[in-house]
Amino acid sequence: MSPLVDDFVSRIEGLSEPAKKAYREGLVPKVIHLFAPNLTGSERKRMATTALQEFIRQLPEPCRSEGDRPGMCNGVQTQDLWLWVRSITTIATTSSLMGKENNPWNKDPSLVQYFW
Repeated sequence: MSPLVDDFVSRIEGLSEPAKKAYREGLVPKVIHLFAPNLTGSERKRMATTALQEFIRQLPEPCRSEGDRPGMCNGVQTQDLWLWVRSITTIATTSSLMGKENNPWNKDPSLVQYFW
């Protein structure tokens, strides 16, 4: 693994030691090598579309506010912006890889914290 990636991964707070070890041992190149031969242009487009749909699904619904100007009806209430972004990104990304219906993180978002 690149020294820069190793340094970056080692500084991520909340990333479990097993996850850090997996990155150090070259998890990312192994996953890319596994998926790359099957990722045609149409498959990449499908994955990107699924990820964006899942990401959007988890954002607050837009609504109309005073003066008929767009606003946010129900803002996001979070104690930690990093954990919230990590959660929605994890669910969106894994849904694009596994499919929304087969994604355990989509079915039970509380599993995200155990992954990290």
